[in-house]
Amino acid sequence: MSGAVSAPASRTPSRTFRSLANVNFRKFFIGQGLSQIGTWMQMVAAGILVLRITNSGVALGLMAAAQFGPTLAFGAWAGVSPTASTAITCCWASTPWAPWWARPSPWSWRPASTRSG
Repeated sequence: MSGAVSAPASRTPSRTFRSLANVNFRKFFIGQGLSQIGTWMQMVAAGILVLRITNSGVALGLMAAAQFGPTLAFGAWAGVSPTASTAITCCWASTPWAPWWARPSPWSWRPASTRSG
């Protein structure tokens, strides 16, 4: 054993996890992790449900194709189009959709005084 003395463990996070020192990012990171777990559970449950109802591997494959098809079909285009155009073009292209995305959902929460029935 050599006579080298190791430095005491530092309380500062390493460069890899430095962003976790921010409280807001930590909350965001944990929330995204929980959301991802929920998404995985939903995907597995949907597959089990289709398999139990139909007892068909073809139906399970069609469900998976419907679930991941749009990502496979449009993912490459969605990644290239913002890179190939300017930021102002992306803003002009997405602005007409803003009112549609911001519309109230029929399942939105409403105060009890405004509910019918």
